[in-house]
Amino acid sequence: MSPRPVPHKDDLTAAAFLDAGAALIDAMLVAEPSSALPPRLRQLHYPAPLEWIRIEDVLRLVGGSASAGRKAFYNRWPTKDDYIRDCFIHTLLYRDRTGVPLENVATIQGLLKNLDVPLPLRVRQVASALAAGLLNDPRASLLSHAAVMVHHDPETAEVVIEASARERETWRVAYQGVFDDAGLVLRPGWTIDGLIVIVQMMIDGMVMSHRVGVTETARDNAALAASLGDALVALLGSAVDWEQDGETVDAWIEDRYTARQATGEPPEPSPS
Repeated sequence: MSPRPVPHKDDLTAAAFLDAGAALIDAMLVAEPSSALPPRLRQLHYPAPLEWIRIEDVLRLVGGSASAGRKAFYNRWPTKDDYIRDCFIHTLLYRDRTGVPLENVATIQGLLKNLDVPLPLRVRQVASALAAGLLNDPRASLLSHAAVMVHHDPETAEVVIEASARERETWRVAYQGVFDDAGLVLRPGWTIDGLIVIVQMMIDGMVMSHRVGVTETARDNAALAASLGDALVALLGSAVDWEQDGETVDAWIEDRYTARQATGEPPEPSPS
């Protein structure tokens, strides 16, 4: 008999175990009633973030064949904690979905670059596409759900930071392309990177509001997407130096506020 291959955490058997854990995590995060879950997941109950994952459930989801049984699992992860860390990273980085957080990310970036559509409408289309992808995906709230674990685990934090940096770079290229094509510049104090950070904060807030669902708007996907679109258009209107006069946002607001207070009328727009 040929020697049995050495078990690794990145082989096909390991991927099956990690994909099973990702399915369990998604089942915890899904917003719909338990009846919306696949039958094999409906009986599971999760009392605490990530600690609820049982190795028995992972083995059951994989199927428990000889190549993916209990021994194969523990050859790769001697302890449950070892598995939880790797599974969290695997799930967070969407490795069970070819590593793409949003299936329509190329479509979203294409919307930004479509010069045949007015820029404000493009921004609103992007907001709708982002909301459709994120609000319908239970995993979108995983990082906020397990943020404490990331903060206390340097290995996980390093992976999250590196993944976030790669994602920001992808969006930076897309944003910069839009600005270059339209001949737009940002006001003093603003940068593309800073704009991306603010947009990400808005998106994170949208996802969290949806998960909490304390208002009618937060529970309505379309209304929440529209609100995100309004916020992004307002941000664009503020951060871009439309008159290219080099005024900061604060100065731009104060000039108009002071003029209105003095005359009761809005000031004339600056010449372009």
